[in-house]
Amino acid sequence: DGTCTIGHTSYDISSVEYVIGDAFEIKPTPIAALDKPVRNAVILGEIYAFNKERNRTGEKFNLNYCITDGNSSIEIKLFNVEPEQSDEMCKVISNGAVVAMKGYAKYETKKNKDGSRSEGPDCLFYPNEIAKIKKLARKDNAPVKRVELHLHTQMSTMDAMIPPSIAVK
Repeated sequence: DGTCTIGHTSYDISSVEYVIGDAFEIKPTPIAALDKPVRNAVILGEIYAFNKERNRTGEKFNLNYCITDGNSSIEIKLFNVEPEQSDEMCKVISNGAVVAMKGYAKYETKKNKDGSRSEGPDCLFYPNEIAKIKKLARKDNAPVKRVELHLHTQMSTMDAMIPPSIAVK
């Protein structure tokens, strides 16, 4: 029906705009399922924590950002991107953009700023193709509507000032 759901988030993949690379079939893998290196994986979600900075020589750019599918997230790094290509990518990839990406997942051990290695390997994603998609608004299809109440009283170990008798009133 042109939609895809991961966790509680649904995406409209019926009207895709391919913006970088070739067109590809959108059969997404949930990000949480990327537990080993994978080629030709398709992920989708919303971009956040976008950062563009010049590389060491100052001639090209490094792009770092994350994508979440509403259930899990993964970091994406692109190194030594030509200025024209980085400008093109920044038109598509920005905080809040919703995209589908085809590429590969790879585990890497990062270096800390002091030169030491991080404790364990992190899974990173390297896209080859990118398409714009849409995130669907969540719908309340429950036949009977309700509101859940959650509260802490003085009987809780959490910070609460209200006595239970006042809360009941």
